[in-house]
Amino acid sequence: DEKGSESVRASRLRERIMKSARVLVILDDLWTKLNLGDIGIPRADDHKGCKILLTTRDQHVCVEMDSEPKFDINVLSEREAWTLFREKAGDVVDSPDLQPIATKIAKECAGLPLAIVTVACALMKKKEFSEWRNALHRLQDPSGESVTGVGMVNSRLKLSYDFLDSGGVKYCF
Repeated sequence: DEKGSESVRASRLRERIMKSARVLVILDDLWTKLNLGDIGIPRADDHKGCKILLTTRDQHVCVEMDSEPKFDINVLSEREAWTLFREKAGDVVDSPDLQPIATKIAKECAGLPLAIVTVACALMKKKEFSEWRNALHRLQDPSGESVTGVGMVNSRLKLSYDFLDSGGVKYCF
């Protein structure tokens, strides 16, 4: 279907942006370099009123995309991370048996809000202590090797996917 092809959509987006005097394009959570022209975003030389804000966890993406200026935004503090985890997982984490393991699980999310929310929501429905303990073991050493960066976030997302009860819901992903 030509109307929906990527190049046609990119061309339409470029036309729309070029007609606007000022545009802010927000690209959130980039994990790899993105060729802006491929998706219809004009170069700065072609449209002075088009500003691009991108967020990424990997400074290398900023370097590859030649972005300026750069602002570092820190991950959540341990206290903020626990507050968010507790809010999303529910009061179950206050149980004396579960709180120590829930605290460790929250720490394994490394202050990353997406990881915290995803894991907490996945565990919210799990009442058995053994399920929480197994989740902690998977987060601490998901594949037998050290995981950082995008791989760390992916392992947290996979854990929440594995905890989905319905095969139909899993199929959507």
